[in-house]
Amino acid sequence: MHLRRFFAIVFFAFFTSLSFAVASDVSELESDDWYYGKPIREIRFNGLKNFTEGELRGITSKYIGEVFSDDVFADLINRLFAVDYFEDISPSAVPADSGYKTVRIVIDVVEKPVVRKIRIIGNRRIRPSALTDIMALKEKEIFDESKVSSDEAAVRNYYLSKGYSEVEVSSEFTNDGDGVVVTYNVKEGHQTVIKEILFTGNRMVSARTLRSKLTMKKNSFFRRGGFQEATIEQDKKNIALYYAENGYVDINIINVTQESEYNEKQGRQEVTLTYNLEEGSRYTFDGITVSGNKVFSSDELESLVKMKKGDVFNATKLQEGITAIQSKYYDNGYWSNQFIPQVDRDSNAKTVGYRIYIQEGGRSHVESLTVSGNAKTKDEVILREMPIETGDIFSNEKVTMGLRSLYNLQYFSSILPEVTPGSEDNLVDINLNVQEQSTRSLQLGLTFTGTSATNAFPISIMAGISDSNMFGEGKTGSISASLASNQQSLTLGYGQNWLFGKPISNNISLGYTHSTYYAPRLAFMPDGSTNFSNYYMQFYQHKITVADSLARRWAQKWGTFILSGGISTALLTNIYDGDTYIPAYESISNYHNTWNPRNSVYTQVSFDGRDYFFNPSKGWFVSQRLTWIGLLPKGALFFPDDFGETEFILRSTTVAEKYFTLLNAPLTDSYNLKIVLAGISTFTMQRPYFDSGISSANQLSLDGMIATRGWEISDMDEGEGNVTWTNSIELRVPIFPNALAFDFFFDASTVKKNISDISDIDNARDWYFSFGPGLRLTMQQLPLRLFFVNNFKYEDGSIVWKDKTGDTLQRFMEGWHFVLSITSPNR
Repeated sequence: MHLRRFFAIVFFAFFTSLSFAVASDVSELESDDWYYGKPIREIRFNGLKNFTEGELRGITSKYIGEVFSDDVFADLINRLFAVDYFEDISPSAVPADSGYKTVRIVIDVVEKPVVRKIRIIGNRRIRPSALTDIMALKEKEIFDESKVSSDEAAVRNYYLSKGYSEVEVSSEFTNDGDGVVVTYNVKEGHQTVIKEILFTGNRMVSARTLRSKLTMKKNSFFRRGGFQEATIEQDKKNIALYYAENGYVDINIINVTQESEYNEKQGRQEVTLTYNLEEGSRYTFDGITVSGNKVFSSDELESLVKMKKGDVFNATKLQEGITAIQSKYYDNGYWSNQFIPQVDRDSNAKTVGYRIYIQEGGRSHVESLTVSGNAKTKDEVILREMPIETGDIFSNEKVTMGLRSLYNLQYFSSILPEVTPGSEDNLVDINLNVQEQSTRSLQLGLTFTGTSATNAFPISIMAGISDSNMFGEGKTGSISASLASNQQSLTLGYGQNWLFGKPISNNISLGYTHSTYYAPRLAFMPDGSTNFSNYYMQFYQHKITVADSLARRWAQKWGTFILSGGISTALLTNIYDGDTYIPAYESISNYHNTWNPRNSVYTQVSFDGRDYFFNPSKGWFVSQRLTWIGLLPKGALFFPDDFGETEFILRSTTVAEKYFTLLNAPLTDSYNLKIVLAGISTFTMQRPYFDSGISSANQLSLDGMIATRGWEISDMDEGEGNVTWTNSIELRVPIFPNALAFDFFFDASTVKKNISDISDIDNARDWYFSFGPGLRLTMQQLPLRLFFVNNFKYEDGSIVWKDKTGDTLQRFMEGWHFVLSITSPNR
């Protein structure tokens, strides 16, 4: 690899010298090395087949605008070779303009072959997908011959883990010009399973408890119980650890006997394992002492061990305490310390004490902070998320905080930090090895509205696409559109995560919406009176909106503190027959056949302690948002008297979330049964000021898609108001990690007309309930959920089943229907 880079650089120097010696006939003003000191205008590739220039832009874009030099060119070639896409690279330089003022680098490449197909032959009892999942080599990726042999070993080990002790695996590969076909030939042989696991000598611990600590399990309906000789040693360690956690430090596993017989009916070997134990006596903890420490006091360090003197000795708690002591130093930059332990065991008193001698060194500083594995994302986009940089005192805590921030970007599927000694004592090098994932997000929605209105469009369609890491620069671009009988919209968005070298995000959007609304109107009654309550009119609204927001993030040990704010400015007009209808609300008539503004500003503070914001499994989130609607009264400043706003509203939104991992148990070698409990509550209220009203457009509603799933009452009178409280409880079970999950939800929500009605918010009759199972895509690129939902209300002391519009149903089964929802995490 290094030889090819050397020849590439030499070839470039020779070729450009030769080409511009010829070019001197065209322009005697230019020397052979004219390109030195000239800015690089563009970089182009010839020979790309399996990759695009867009995928390489994360590498090349940093050099655009750079002044050409040998160092810049060598760095470019090294980075191209580092992504390991190419067999050969042949660069050349040509003028990017007729005046020889800028440089275009043209790079001819020969791509490495890709894996066209992976075939597995002879696997009768193991699914092909189970084997391909454990392989490092994947279809459509660069072929690496070294991975073939390692995958061959991985397949063999997988069979051994399932009890196929006679398995034989071989491999071969061919290149047919369109790619490489890799074939794995498997001879499975007979399977050996565990018939029974027995114990002798266990007086204080039951056999059932000990079996639960073993990696190998007996054969049953739910488990194959494959026997693997190498696992016995690990299971002996598991037993010893369990005893040591309960004070039995003298535990001795004398031996493990095996009795095997062949089951002709099942065509397999069946083995009975017997663990022969000597438990010994139970010990208590005699305390821990540290010495040699000067930076931190002994009391401070010894308090990090949660086990107290006189407690039953627990080896795991002791190790956790020792790790906490080491982390105390590491988090404060003392990376080169030496920790020398000594155990004091008193066999007569049955106690175990512990002493640690600490050889303190100086604080370690970061000599270099680098990134590898990133083909698209620029280095600076990654490094700016790390709260540590070159020259800083090393802190393991800050590295962990940076990793959390990087994972929450959702740019990477894995991030592996590598900390190694630097060139001198008390210097360390940090490298972040990342594996990128797609950052494009696709949103699609299709709902049959079931409307019976004349000429109404019976389908609601929503579509959107966005990229949260455009050009590898951490910038966001999006476009979304919706089409329904009552609303059509188009929105464009652009944002970036960093401004002025700080974690300040800025997002701008531009949108157009056409909506159809129904609102109360003035009606003249036969007796000469007027009625504002029982008669409605239809009107159409056109709205153009521009919005801008800023947010500042502060990474903390517990999570992230975010302070944000923004402004939204809209121009809108309401169209209706003014000769026929008189709206009940001035906020509608003021926009009649004229364009007028509607503005709002907001500020929000949030505290985010979730492990990952998009698909959390533990942690919490709280936020408080205040929004003021209405900034420009009619006739204010130099505007005409009929230009301005008539609605002035203060809106408050409070959000609280909590996540618990209830279960995380391994079922197979590659799959854990994980159950996450999520609780989400949102309380919103608003009130008007300066004697203004609140139009239907500004009413709060239960949307039926993100909250109150399964209901369609947002455009009904009972579905709108000035107070909403939505609550959700969800059980989430990943089926395919980072791809698909099974969820079960229960929603409970209410809406009140006025703030004064809050005192009656516990009135069960006003609550809307829904529940059901569903599937959730856990990829940020496709944030969709499909639920099978049923609705009910609690009326007159009993449950009443409802359809999605609130009509009463006679039977429970009549209410089930599908709902497409969007995963919209709070930030």
